[in-house]
Amino acid sequence: MSSYIINFNISEVKAGLFHSKPEIDGTLLPCLVETCFSNKFVSTEQCDPLLVSCKVMSKKNIQDVASTIVEKLEKVYPQIIVSPLYEDDEKIQYKLGEKSFVSILHIHEETKTEKINKEAVDDLLDDINHLIGWDSFKRFANESVNIATDMHKRGSLNSLRSQNYLFSVNDGCGLTKMINLLTLLWVELGIFSKKYYFEYILSSETNGRKISITDLLNILYKKDNYDKLVCIDISEYMEKSKQNELKNLLLEISHVSNQFNFVFRVPYIEPHELRNIEAVLSDILFIKTFAIPPYTDKEIQQYAKKILTPLDFTMENKAWDIFSARIREEKSDGRFYGLRTVKKVLDETILLKHKADIENGDNANSNIIHTSDIRSLSVTYGTKEKDAFEELEELIGMESISKRVKEIVAQVELSSKNENLDRPCMHMRFVGAPGTGKTTVARIIGRIFAEHNLLSNGYFFEYSARDFCGEYIGQTAPKTAAICRDAYGSVLFIDEAYDLYRGGSGADNDYGKEALTTLISEMENHRDNLVVIMAGYQNEMENLMQGNTGLRSRMPYTIEFPSYTKEQLSQIFMLMAEKHFTCHENLKEAVRNYFNNLNQSFISSEEFANARFVRNLYERTWSKAAMRAQLNSLDEIILTEEDFLAASAEKEFNEKMPRSRNRVGY
Repeated sequence: MSSYIINFNISEVKAGLFHSKPEIDGTLLPCLVETCFSNKFVSTEQCDPLLVSCKVMSKKNIQDVASTIVEKLEKVYPQIIVSPLYEDDEKIQYKLGEKSFVSILHIHEETKTEKINKEAVDDLLDDINHLIGWDSFKRFANESVNIATDMHKRGSLNSLRSQNYLFSVNDGCGLTKMINLLTLLWVELGIFSKKYYFEYILSSETNGRKISITDLLNILYKKDNYDKLVCIDISEYMEKSKQNELKNLLLEISHVSNQFNFVFRVPYIEPHELRNIEAVLSDILFIKTFAIPPYTDKEIQQYAKKILTPLDFTMENKAWDIFSARIREEKSDGRFYGLRTVKKVLDETILLKHKADIENGDNANSNIIHTSDIRSLSVTYGTKEKDAFEELEELIGMESISKRVKEIVAQVELSSKNENLDRPCMHMRFVGAPGTGKTTVARIIGRIFAEHNLLSNGYFFEYSARDFCGEYIGQTAPKTAAICRDAYGSVLFIDEAYDLYRGGSGADNDYGKEALTTLISEMENHRDNLVVIMAGYQNEMENLMQGNTGLRSRMPYTIEFPSYTKEQLSQIFMLMAEKHFTCHENLKEAVRNYFNNLNQSFISSEEFANARFVRNLYERTWSKAAMRAQLNSLDEIILTEEDFLAASAEKEFNEKMPRSRNRVGY
């Protein structure tokens, strides 16, 4: 004899129907089903909404079932008004009182599912368990397989299918891979029959992967699309101003929720903000939440080894240092896309290795990636022949700054050795005009502090102020914390840090203040193994300190970077030129004359970029020399006085020269 499954749910349990009757719990619908049809229920989920599957031994018309349930509800709760809301061939929904809803979802003949393919399930679990990170999801997948096996025997898999998911995870952390594995696992467990899924970004209009609410609903309402997993990125709808639109979408989704498994995605955000989003979703759907932290350095290296091993490559330790330096460079521009960026760097690593093997011929070791094979992978990695202090002292115009850094190192070293002295915070303020060497000195300070065992690594991370701010509510604090976590044991350099605090009001300013609050906390909690250096103009940096007293007290050291003199600007130009090219004997005099004739008012102004101005002029000069050498088929590029005069005559450099007054008459 055939048996049939009736699926029910009742929503807004806590806020609606049961609010005034706390003695009623999740047994309501099962009891109603048992009373109406003299059958035991198959399963129920104690959640909001309540989810119930009931097995009956004869075919029931959905309208007859609805009428029987409503009649029973009216007898049990005569004070509650039951009114129809929605009806089609597969779903009838009634409103109960002011807030609760009861839905009879669909009636179908119970199918005898085939036995679970244990080997296929074990293979998928093995793939899931070998994901980098995702620990909470791995536990869930293994638990689900155990539960599904029992549910499969009882015919109650619909309860597992009714569970939807919220993932808080950043771009490039493996979400698409996880969705694919989850879809395949659900198919093998008999929850779905189709081995493909939808993945969209919810937006105001449809464009590429982005999809509007209207177009998404059109897809979900097509029966041909039923029976699969749907991943929806709702990041753009986290703002409170858009949450009503999101709730309306969820209400529409609830009409077909039994036909899909929904995965909602937001960035990795603060726990309280994640709970807020979870609450919005849970009002209408049965939700399980996962927070997936950004990858650690160790996990990134695990992923890299996972890619290299099947290719029969290993990497020597020093080569890993180059690889890690390149990853730090990728992070420093504020646009790091997790494993996608790591995969890009790995592809470049492998290409460099093959090129090196071809160049080395018979001497190549094709299995081991050596430092020499991938040296060009990173522009910041390198074995320095000089110690860091010596390098600092050789910089033009840095005599007073070198002396100040030595004083700071001596103070911190002394406090570390003397138990009676409190170790001072090592955070600093660099103040001065642009192009005065602040970034260069900050990079060297990382090495100095590492050489003197004041920092464990001495690496250098450079960010602008706005890199700390998230796009959505709740994203800023974890983003700032992640940047600081990467920089533990190293120098974190923030250029124009005052952009985090401009006063006034608005969301951008709120994000900046949130970033500063998190940054101050990190500076205090990791004061012994993190150096934060904030850089910018004198007045703006002072305003930043006045607006954040906690920040001033945690940045005891201020180093002033004066603008370069005309003679120093000439020296910097020649240092750049002679480092890379042969220079004609007349070039030096032409350079000195040019800088000596620059307007002093221009050099003293905030718009003058000091060494950056010099670099731009130098690059324009050798560009002229390169063109001349190409036109004359010369093998060697020699920088000449004519090249320099041609470059300095261009508008952006020539307009800074003093103008002679035109004479009138004889």
